[in-house]
Amino acid sequence: MKALIKLHPTDDVAIAMRNITAGEILPVDGEEILVNENIDKGHKVALRDINKQENIIKYGAPIGFALEHIQKGGWVHTHCVKTTLNDELEYQYIPEFIEQSEATPSPAVNLYRRQNGEVGIRNEIWLIPTVGCVN
Repeated sequence: MKALIKLHPTDDVAIAMRNITAGEILPVDGEEILVNENIDKGHKVALRDINKQENIIKYGAPIGFALEHIQKGGWVHTHCVKTTLNDELEYQYIPEFIEQSEATPSPAVNLYRRQNGEVGIRNEIWLIPTVGCVN
């Protein structure tokens, strides 16, 4: 398994897939990154030098800006990043529903027979989060 994963080609950070020790040299997108701090699993590592006040890109979009210079291979976390989310406290979710036409009943259902003679239906619902909050 890869130790670091870059989520989008334009990202400035990679995600640690395991705890990483300072001094490790790890491959990301064909480049070697010297990690200069201990990084916990799930945290971000800078893939390039990021200047103070510069946007930090993850998922191909800015997730915040650097509060200080972040060295390539450094830990990118709340101590050195200010979110670009605003302080909007009031929010209402008002979805626009699309009217569905009536479905035509299906003449058949895929069933399987259990060993005890009963029948069952196998349905799977997969929930795959693509964003944990924002960053």
